[in-house]
Amino acid sequence: MSGNRDQRPSSPPNPAPATPDRKSRRTGTTRWLRLAGLCIYVLIFEVIIFAPFSFTHGWSVGWPVRPRIVMSIGVTAIISIFLMTLAVAAGGLVVAIGARFRIGDEDQWRLFWRWVCITAMLVACIGFLVFQSVYMQASDD
Repeated sequence: MSGNRDQRPSSPPNPAPATPDRKSRRTGTTRWLRLAGLCIYVLIFEVIIFAPFSFTHGWSVGWPVRPRIVMSIGVTAIISIFLMTLAVAAGGLVVAIGARFRIGDEDQWRLFWRWVCITAMLVACIGFLVFQSVYMQASDD
């Protein structure tokens, strides 16, 4: 009996692993796409939770503040939350595209936070206009 019988045949070589650059691009893109998808789920949850409050201001009756103001602030807050959730989702998509074109991790975060800050300023301006519009149209009943 020879000692060769106990030896197993050599297995085929493993395929070459992805280069670190290519692998980090894939994981970076996946991370940002997951963030965007999560934001869509959060937006659906927000609509389910907040939508009933935006159609009636009866829940604020008895407060020391006029219902017109409560209605305006409530609708403005709800719309601003919706818009910021959409802005974060869009930011995730923008950075995912950037990650696909070899933007580094640090630059991805920088791009994302700049996107969020700029859209937060835009949402604040839109919120101001929404407040004025709702306040002018709401009644004090």
